[in-house]
Amino acid sequence: FSQNRSAALANINARKEAENVLKNEGLIVIFPSGQIATKQNLKLQTKADDGDWKQFVSKLIIKTQSPVLPSYFEGQNSQLYQIANKIGQTFRYSLLMYELTRKIGDTINLHFGKVIPFSDLEKIGNLIEITKHIRNKTYSLDPKPVHNN
Repeated sequence: FSQNRSAALANINARKEAENVLKNEGLIVIFPSGQIATKQNLKLQTKADDGDWKQFVSKLIIKTQSPVLPSYFEGQNSQLYQIANKIGQTFRYSLLMYELTRKIGDTINLHFGKVIPFSDLEKIGNLIEITKHIRNKTYSLDPKPVHNN
């Protein structure tokens, strides 16, 4: 119970800190799904997907009246990692360090969209729709889009 309570308190403190940074015209980077992107199947042409995005991002935007800069990172983990993901969590986690170290010295392309003013997001109103809108804007930056089947 204490670990769950301390984790919950850490999350609350992180959220408050994020709000403070944004209210003071700071910048934060958030990976909205909170998970590592994985492939739904092991076909080579399939792109990894980061899963559903959490509403936390939209709530934070509304609460702090912040604009959003959509950013898209190219790339994904190796095919070996994708296979490990299908085998199980322990195997997948054991390959994370390998995935990180194999990228040392590589270039990772990052694409930025146009800033979405808070006023545009406020007009959407619904947190779910705001999240969908930001996700669509972010994925539209992918220079090599693939529609997974």
